[in-house]
Amino acid sequence: MAEVLGSIPSRTTISQEILMELNMIPYPVPGVGVLILHPTREFHIVMGVRKGGHGAGEWMIPGGKIEKWSDGPKTAVEEVKEETGLDVEVINMGGHSLVDNEAFEDAIGLSTGDYFREDGLHFVTLYYAAKIIGDQIEPKVMEPEKCEKWIWHDIREPLPEPFFLPLKKVIDSLLARVDWQWGWIPKTED
Repeated sequence: MAEVLGSIPSRTTISQEILMELNMIPYPVPGVGVLILHPTREFHIVMGVRKGGHGAGEWMIPGGKIEKWSDGPKTAVEEVKEETGLDVEVINMGGHSLVDNEAFEDAIGLSTGDYFREDGLHFVTLYYAAKIIGDQIEPKVMEPEKCEKWIWHDIREPLPEPFFLPLKKVIDSLLARVDWQWGWIPKTED
């Protein structure tokens, strides 16, 4: 490892991708996960099976790394389009809902810190809810080297196995806020 770093001129910026390949990234990588809401079926979100890299073969939601000079909501919209072909808009920003969907009002507050020690990776992922704004509502596999398939999944049902662990944390947290008698209305304090 010292030889690798010693061969790099001191004024060179090492890209995040190179550091990840060398399992040397010294800080958490910021990322996004996107809960795409079905326009007519409550509790349904888009899920897919990962291919390649960490989490291969596991169910997950669309998402990715936040690139330099970008932000969470912009990355969320771009990643969904790149991965599923769906046009979406983020419906929560800074904890303030932009639509009348109270269960996701504070979804921006959902985040995970995940360590993949065998891959030398540490991600901090912010989760966003998004609604479809285009005519297309069926997700398509746009990156076949990264995803096997996409489906609509009712999160009231058990997650398909095997699932990407960060997704389980987020779904459990979200479902703990739902009032089951009234649907997507978060539980209130008694």
